[in-house]
Amino acid sequence: MTYNIDYHFHPNLPKSEKKAHKKSKKAWENFQKHNINVVISTEHVFKNPQRAFSVMKKNKPDDAFLFPGIEYLTQEGIDVLIFSQDEKIYTHKELTPYNLSLEETVTFAKKNNYACSIAHPHTLGTTSIIKRMGQEKYLQYAQKTKSIELSNSSFNNILPCLNFFLLKKIFAKKIKQIENNRLVPKENFFQEINFFAVGSDAHHPDQIGTCCTLNHHAQELYEKIINNKAPEIREKTSPKTNFVILMRDSICVFREFLIKKYFFISYRIKCWKQL
Repeated sequence: MTYNIDYHFHPNLPKSEKKAHKKSKKAWENFQKHNINVVISTEHVFKNPQRAFSVMKKNKPDDAFLFPGIEYLTQEGIDVLIFSQDEKIYTHKELTPYNLSLEETVTFAKKNNYACSIAHPHTLGTTSIIKRMGQEKYLQYAQKTKSIELSNSSFNNILPCLNFFLLKKIFAKKIKQIENNRLVPKENFFQEINFFAVGSDAHHPDQIGTCCTLNHHAQELYEKIINNKAPEIREKTSPKTNFVILMRDSICVFREFLIKKYFFISYRIKCWKQL
């Protein structure tokens, strides 16, 4: 059987239960529209990932598969995808924002037998491991996790805008980062890769579409997910730049930035009190 998998998805649900379920159903409709039948729920650690998974699970179609996960935020401010088969992943007190360093996060995931991958290493955002720690450190931790987020389409919608005439020269470096985010360069690869993650990084249903295709044989599905060495990427076609959508996404990013700042300040106060 063929499985189309989104490894990186944010339900990004409203606080209202009614609206949350409505958005969840819309997300599943879009997954079905793009023939995506396996989803890993990787809500941000600071946005109640357990509730997000629970709501998505309640509205899941019978022929789809949903696995629990989070996008963890380390002390260095780096995003890490952590997921498993077990909802126990949501019970760990250690997994609070900024509580664990990157090294501790990877060690924690291994200790608990959770899959782990450094999220969008080439992203334009502030959580890029390459921006914060450099290429060498990224390759070091990619080897420790034995995984690479091969493709992430979070910035695809902005590409048509940046490729417009003079902007293409002005933002050449940013465009290159986005292209590397869409498809990690082969020089980032190494021999012992257990799995390549491919994800939409969608925060809204209309961003759903990017996935990877795996053929299921003898192994259990989850084992196949964490042991894919040659996935076929199926990317959602990038639409023309829609400035309404860009404004919506900018507001979403800014809100997340403020939440991260709140948790970072709380973390720094906690460290100060311990001195």
